[in-house]
Amino acid sequence: MKVNGKKLYSLKEVEKLNLDSIQELYQKHHNPGLTEIFQTLGFNKIKVTSARGNYYFTEDNQKILDLWGGYGCLNLGHNHPGILKARENFSQAQGVEICMAFYSPYVAALAANIANILPGDLNYVVLSNTGADAVEGALKLAEKYGGPRRDRLIYFNNSFHGKTHAALSVTSHQHPKKFYKMLWGCQEVTFGDANALESALAEFGGKKKCDVAAVIIEPIQGNGGIIPAPPGFLKTVRHLCDQYGALMIVDEVASGFGRSGRMFAFEYEDGLIPDLVTMAKSLGGGKTAISAMAVKEKIFKKAYGASSDSSLLSTTFAGMGEACVTAIETINLIYQENLVEAAEKQGKYFLDALKKLHHRYPKIIKDVRGRGLMIGLEFHNFGKILLPIVDPFTKLLGPSLNGAYTILTAIELLFQHNILVALTAARPNVIRLLPPLAITREQIDQVIDALDQVLNMGVIKLGLKTVKRKLHNKTIKKKLNKKSIKKKLNKKSIKNTKKHL
Repeated sequence: MKVNGKKLYSLKEVEKLNLDSIQELYQKHHNPGLTEIFQTLGFNKIKVTSARGNYYFTEDNQKILDLWGGYGCLNLGHNHPGILKARENFSQAQGVEICMAFYSPYVAALAANIANILPGDLNYVVLSNTGADAVEGALKLAEKYGGPRRDRLIYFNNSFHGKTHAALSVTSHQHPKKFYKMLWGCQEVTFGDANALESALAEFGGKKKCDVAAVIIEPIQGNGGIIPAPPGFLKTVRHLCDQYGALMIVDEVASGFGRSGRMFAFEYEDGLIPDLVTMAKSLGGGKTAISAMAVKEKIFKKAYGASSDSSLLSTTFAGMGEACVTAIETINLIYQENLVEAAEKQGKYFLDALKKLHHRYPKIIKDVRGRGLMIGLEFHNFGKILLPIVDPFTKLLGPSLNGAYTILTAIELLFQHNILVALTAARPNVIRLLPPLAITREQIDQVIDALDQVLNMGVIKLGLKTVKRKLHNKTIKKKLNKKSIKKKLNKKSIKNTKKHL
């Protein structure tokens, strides 16, 4: 079909699009920068056609083990049968999708379920669509609760809370630097440093006249490279917030719903009850965009208890019927299938196996860390060694090529072993491992064996293999060959490489 002389695609035509056509549409109409990244990584050579459980499936009948996990959206895996059935039943019954003028039983039940799986009196739940929405809502609530005097927010270095303006204002890495009008009064302190937090709170008015509305924290920093809060630190934050009258916001967008080996990662601190908890990602069961903010009862009622303020909480697509049905079924399935316990058990097995690799390759692997199935694998920086080989990655990583070895490892795992892992924008030397919570021990062994093979290649050989695989465009192919690379490699870098790799 054509409209105004231009192509209008039908669903049947979409299903028949080949990779070249998809790439062209991305380049012309969606995201040319992302197109360039896909070309550099070689991801433009793979067309996935379906996904089930722990795997993607390609048009050439390959299956790819998914450890990217949608950055934490796929705790239940892809297309869980229980989720599909719940959504199918809702559709067949012609359930009420948009219900603003009447009570929605789905909104009511989901809000109750979320409140009931949380500790303490986090009894009020506000629904929205994305993690950034939930964070935005939490920051607005803290502002309204605190009043005009409490106009400051404290967040931590290495943090990530979303890409809306308010969420970026309490995010520490490079994204805020791309924009100019961040929220006023946002102060960054060092993650895990209680003295730094108390100094900031004291600086902004002290215990009697503190101007801080809230402190926002991730119990496990995700985009920061999978860094759990030090033991006891969350309780210290809770104590300091109580002393200075600031609200404690815990961001569980990535770590919630069993990912960490607890239903919520803050529950590793016994007895801890935040003032607000934000959540999203896996709440949607891998099939829908939905998020929530849970709030202590007395705080909610002071901020939004008046009927005249009730409309301040609404958004057009918050509480959509099928999204709520999906989330209700997601929570039930997590408990029915014991996925929290599975994440703790399999996560320990995974971490132990990765630590053995760390011991075997200490000059390649810098650190292994995480909780449950939220795992970070950090490599040393080999940018100087790899610069003559993987010159094309400078556009992606910058001239220092910090993270080049990480990217090479991810590419090798995908193309040689059919394993997909997640990269980390804020810490390019870190691979994130976020598999579905039902990952098996056999699948973990497969990943460990594949990593062992990649690490055993060494740095230079892996770089050369990437070039040989011809992932880059025609211009780069002409420039790069084994002889020209060897000429570029100086004797010192080769000597150092052989010495410790």
